Amino acid sequence: MRKIKIRQFLIIIFCLFLLISCQKDDPKLAEVNNLKVKRASTKINYYEGEVLDLSGLIVTLTLDNNETEDVAFEEFASKEISCNPLNKTVLDEFSEEVIITHACSGNNVIQSISVSNNVTEINIKTLPTKVDYYIGEVLDLKGLIVTLIMDNDASKDILFSDFSNAGLTCFPFNEKEIDSTLTTVTITHDTSGKNVTQIINVLTDLTDLDGNTYSYTKIGNQIWMAENLKTTHYGAGAEITLVESEGAWENLSYSDKAYCLYDNSSDNGNTYGLLYTWAAAKLACPDGWHLPSEAEWMELIDYVSNDGYTGMVGTALKSTSGWNNGDNGIDNYSFNAKPGGERDYRGIFWSLVRYAHFWSATAYSSDRSWNYQLYYNSDVITSMAQKNHGLSVRCIRD
Repeated sequence: MRKIKIRQFLIIIFCLFLLISCQKDDPKLAEVNNLKVKRASTKINYYEGEVLDLSGLIVTLTLDNNETEDVAFEEFASKEISCNPLNKTVLDEFSEEVIITHACSGNNVIQSISVSNNVTEINIKTLPTKVDYYIGEVLDLKGLIVTLIMDNDASKDILFSDFSNAGLTCFPFNEKEIDSTLTTVTITHDTSGKNVTQIINVLTDLTDLDGNTYSYTKIGNQIWMAENLKTTHYGAGAEITLVESEGAWENLSYSDKAYCLYDNSSDNGNTYGLLYTWAAAKLACPDGWHLPSEAEWMELIDYVSNDGYTGMVGTALKSTSGWNNGDNGIDNYSFNAKPGGERDYRGIFWSLVRYAHFWSATAYSSDRSWNYQLYYNSDVITSMAQKNHGLSVRCIRD
């Protein structure tokens, strides 16, 4: 037992001897108390869009024992030296310096850099998704991409969503309401003053697949066709079936697609447009337009009712000529509603010059749909008609 204690005592004495020996041979490591740039990176002048290149950079570490050590950029990682921004970062016009930091001591030093965005030219790379407009629509520049050319021939593509960050402005501004005078959009780089012009196409008329042209009108926030539809083709291109005889029309089901001219007369067709079954009407509007829903008809009626006009809504929407007994409208909104009559489910034509009868896209039941009537002597009436009736169509912009 006594031998074990003597052995343990000797082991402890030996460990203490080793510890004292190590402390004598391995003094405390010196710490970094200063950091400075000895030689700047080879490249310090950049153009916007170039990448940071720190090759050639050398910093000097000064230790608290006054010894110094030069560290090249390639050895930064091994010496726990970092840079912000990182090497190979894409630079923008706001990049002005690189902060070099020694992680353990927290000491840092700044190397200045210069980033130029001297734009010499702007080009349109990709047109906006939408370039054709009707008066009353709003400008939509989504999809537009421009290319900035710098004075070192470097280039940079800018998406419309990034215009403000790149110092680009548009005139007129996005979402500006289109009128007949707005035919171009000018994109300008504010710093350089360089600009480019984007042409937009303002459509004064709507054309269907038969070549018929229609005027249109903006009422409130809606854009309406200002004439009754005359097309013999669906918006997708196929022909609509023409049904002339009473017997053939009477045999139409609620889902059949067909059209006719009032009294099978081309003169009536030219003046009042064509009459369509409900199934055909839903597909007949030109591309970019559609058969208005019940809610869209009600928005029109509500707008006219609350727009300061005190008379009947029907009077404000009716054309100024062509109505029975001279009971014409005043057409305050250029809607130009014409009394085109209808063809009932039996194939009988009636009420030409007495009322206009327009389909709605909203079904009431499997066999009926909502429609809107303007009588020669009354206001707008909401009604229901069998889907195999032939009624007029007004299209509204998508």
